[in-house]
Amino acid sequence: MTTKGLPPSAAEIAARRIRFEQLAANLQHFMDEQYLDQSALARRIWGEYLNPHTGKMSAKNRDRISTIIRKHSWPTRPTLMKIANALGVTPEHLTGPEPNGDHENPDFALVSVAGHPDKVMLRINKLVLFSTATRIMEMLGQ
Repeated sequence: MTTKGLPPSAAEIAARRIRFEQLAANLQHFMDEQYLDQSALARRIWGEYLNPHTGKMSAKNRDRISTIIRKHSWPTRPTLMKIANALGVTPEHLTGPEPNGDHENPDFALVSVAGHPDKVMLRINKLVLFSTATRIMEMLGQ
C-alpha cells in the first residue's frame, strides 16, 4: 500500500499493472464467451442514443469499456458491478482475487541491501506457470 504523500514503490506499480492486465484479459474473455464487442456490452449496460454526427444509434459509454480493455483506467465500484451484472459474473471474476493482504508474505517485495545502493533483493511469492518461473530464473541468470 502506498504511504500517503510518497510515490508508489516499484513493487506497487508492478502489482497495479498486473491487476490492470488481469481485469482487461478477464473482461475480454467474458465478452468473447458471449460474442459481445465493446459496443454490444455498453448497450447492454447503459443503452444507446441517437448520435447527432452520424444520425445512427450508438452505444452510450462505449469508451468506458474501451479504456478498461486498453488498461488505461480502473472502473469505479458501481461501474464494475454494472459490467459484472451485464456479463452474468461477479466482480471478482473480472478483477481476480484481491491482492495478497499478508504483509508477512507479500506477492512482491523489493528490499534494499546495505552496502549495495544500486541493488535490491527481489522476492516473489506468487503462483505462476512453470514456464514463467523458468523464464524469470533465466533472466536472473540462475
